[in-house]
Amino acid sequence: MFAMGIILRIMFLPANTIDMQISNLRWYDYIIEHGRFRAMGDLFADYTPPQLYLISLVTLTQSFLPKLTAIKLIPIAFDLANVVLIYRITREHFDTGVKPAFAAMTYWVLPTVMVNGAFWGQTDPVYVCFLLWCILLIIKGKWTAAIVAFSISFTLKAQAIFIVPLLAIFFFKKRIPWQTFPLVPLTYLIAMLPA
Repeated sequence: MFAMGIILRIMFLPANTIDMQISNLRWYDYIIEHGRFRAMGDLFADYTPPQLYLISLVTLTQSFLPKLTAIKLIPIAFDLANVVLIYRITREHFDTGVKPAFAAMTYWVLPTVMVNGAFWGQTDPVYVCFLLWCILLIIKGKWTAAIVAFSISFTLKAQAIFIVPLLAIFFFKKRIPWQTFPLVPLTYLIAMLPA
């Protein structure tokens, strides 16, 4: 399953969709033209700054990687991180057997996951990574770290809010201290400061 996921992702890398042309590729070029740091202060994209920091980071590969490949490596790298997190989350419940590996590999080969990242070059795996990290930390009872992970996810994409009902349950059960919630706007502010 892992090999199949790798092969399909490699096959998807050359796909240059209209979405890539009007967004990520133009933003990559803008960052190169205006400077990696200075570009972050400009309004040239509709992604949040933390997403643009990642695009800025992969521009460092411009001398040896095509920009389309470099941009798509962001979601692919986070897909790999998500595989590890799903394995670890599932392992918390099934400590023996193949179920954790099967759960992780099922994510890895899901058509929607592969098309979203490797074909379209969307960055959904990035914010999902921090949501999965949040869930793992909740399972381990590390409430403050879980809120920080959620906060990072939220700085990347507003859809992270869909996990708020789960956080609310633990808040009302008095497991998540109310003092941790100011970390959400604080993390957001810190993430936006470079831009």
